[in-house]
Amino acid sequence: QGADNVLIDNVGGIRQAFDFFRRAGVSRLHYLSISNDGNFNFLERRQEMERLSRDAGLEFIRIDMGEDVDSIRNKSAQLLQTVADTQSMSGVFMENYQVSIGVLQSLQQIGYPNEILKQVFFACFVEQCTTLSSQLGCPSGSSSYD
Repeated sequence: QGADNVLIDNVGGIRQAFDFFRRAGVSRLHYLSISNDGNFNFLERRQEMERLSRDAGLEFIRIDMGEDVDSIRNKSAQLLQTVADTQSMSGVFMENYQVSIGVLQSLQQIGYPNEILKQVFFACFVEQCTTLSSQLGCPSGSSSYD
């Protein structure tokens, strides 16, 4: 059976990603966003992640990465080192595919092993697919990011 349309569940996807961070013991969340503040989907994701973080007592840090893959890639290397140097356990959430691609390209340029890049890509991809599969009526747990 085909689907007539696909709906985006921003709030549901963010809640699943947030649950992952909580289970991982994250105390500080770096939310890497795109500069486009006028996009409803991005705004809805940001607001829900910030609300969940605040309610759980996590430090929420939104970082504007730029407007395109090139600017995101250029900013990523320095930023990722800063995140790695923090004393508390940090989580990094990438708002959309542009941020994910820019960060992955940056990691590749500074020499991260392909195995780590595959894991980062998989985490980004599965987070997006989990939301999609729930909208398409897939059984709970059929898509997992654990």
